[in-house]
Amino acid sequence: MNKPGDKRRHPRYRLEGRVRARVGGEEHEGRLKNVSGGGALIDMPEPLENDLFVELHLEGLGRLPGRVVRGRENEIAVKFTVDEDEEKRIAMKLERVNFKS
Repeated sequence: MNKPGDKRRHPRYRLEGRVRARVGGEEHEGRLKNVSGGGALIDMPEPLENDLFVELHLEGLGRLPGRVVRGRENEIAVKFTVDEDEEKRIAMKLERVNFKS
């Protein structure tokens, strides 16, 4: 969940799982750290450059388009490039999964 004072639109959930990020014809694998209706934080052995468009495949959520908004040595933050209805659908699915745990 979000920390007090956090201004994100959707709560973040700590979920673990494998992530595949496709950039052009290349595929990169990583591990999900947390996810929200608006984006994901991913451990990546190879950092990806900021502003790259990626297609993520997240276990349990499917394929989601996004843009790298922050790349560091071993992780990337991706903002999903989906419409508001899709953000809400993702957020609702995450909430259901989180409360079942």
